[in-house]
Amino acid sequence: MDKFDEKVIGYESTKEILRQILDILKRPEVYKRKGISIPRGLLMESDPGLGKSLLASILMEESERKPFVFRKTSQENSFLDELRAVFAMAKEDAPSILLLEDLNLYVESTSPYAPEWACLQACIDDAKDTDLFVIATTNDTRYLTVNALLCRRDAAIAIDVHCAPFWLKDNERHF
Repeated sequence: MDKFDEKVIGYESTKEILRQILDILKRPEVYKRKGISIPRGLLMESDPGLGKSLLASILMEESERKPFVFRKTSQENSFLDELRAVFAMAKEDAPSILLLEDLNLYVESTSPYAPEWACLQACIDDAKDTDLFVIATTNDTRYLTVNALLCRRDAAIAIDVHCAPFWLKDNERHF
């Protein structure tokens, strides 16, 4: 029995996907030799209270990477500065893992051009060549931009509906 089973009842397919991601994060050289790209992130979606944060915290703990957690606590420019700062710290301390909690609360606008989305996408793009794994949680994807929805990540898990991960092999997407 692992930590996922110790702390979470149910969600067997979700836990299996997280175990696979965890194995890749812990043994990247094995997967690189097989031509599989190391995942850079994960988007977890569900209604509030269904366990996204718990599952993400277990993944973070078990990954043995330096953990960082970011939640929106301020408004306007200080939020953008804080977001940039946490990405900079996580990149500097790589291999690391960054949890972006409640992504749906980052932007009050439904505009895909909101500065918060642009900042998030720039931070993710800037970290693409580092050993930083990003987990984003959200309660609602209706107003997220396509790039924010995917968070330019490698897998998505809808906890209350289904699991829909995809892996990269030889730079191709396999759904």
